[in-house]
Amino acid sequence: MKKDENKLIYGAIIGDYFGSSWEFTNHADEKPEDMRSLTFHDGGYTDDTVMTVAVAESLLNKKDVANTMREYAHTYRCQRGGYGGRFCQWLSNPYAKPYGSYGNGAGMRVSSVAYFATSEEECLALSDKVTEVSHNHPEGMKAARILSLAIYRALHGSSKEELKELIEQNYDINLDLEELHRNYYHNETCQKSVPQAFYCFLTSTNFDDCLRRVCYIGGDADTVGAMACALAAAYYKEIPEYMIKQVKQALPHHFIEVLDSIPLHIEERKN
Repeated sequence: MKKDENKLIYGAIIGDYFGSSWEFTNHADEKPEDMRSLTFHDGGYTDDTVMTVAVAESLLNKKDVANTMREYAHTYRCQRGGYGGRFCQWLSNPYAKPYGSYGNGAGMRVSSVAYFATSEEECLALSDKVTEVSHNHPEGMKAARILSLAIYRALHGSSKEELKELIEQNYDINLDLEELHRNYYHNETCQKSVPQAFYCFLTSTNFDDCLRRVCYIGGDADTVGAMACALAAAYYKEIPEYMIKQVKQALPHHFIEVLDSIPLHIEERKN
């Protein structure tokens, strides 16, 4: 894959953008394999994208993580959704300390860590660095760590079975797609959304299928989509071109500049 081809870093952004249509208790009526195109329903980027790009810029330009997140929240409006109450208070106060959150914001914003890390140890250290500023509850820290590490390993060629082993050591993913479709509901905790994101990835056949599964189960679909599709992009290493194009048309130009500046290949990251 050449440097100017599909950027895998857009996986989380695409999951957020298309997943936002099915947030809360809504879900797609068609089965994943029957959905002709996800463009049939308009999407929009949420706070998940804003914070994902903020974290990426803080790593790219070696800026303070918390300050960059607050700067982005102040500068860029979400097309859909919004920040949770406690996180909004944290964003509004430049002196605010970590507040022990186990919300799934810990997982939705962390995907770029795997692209900057040159070792598993560095991946985990960077994950802790960008998470502990707010979501320093053990469940928040764990979610960010396992997702970051899974993405890192996927980028470096781990099989799905190897990724499943890592995930099952930390989460119960004994789930069922149809049961989730009927009964899954909006839940912003890591405990009730991270396993669902991992399940959508592990049972998928490609990036497109992973995203369709996210839309099919609904719930906190933008955040589940950001997490599941970040991992799917790293593993499958291919994203449908129409998704990249549609999302780029919606993003602020600065977001695209940041995302397109993140190196794709290991060799480039080490230079």
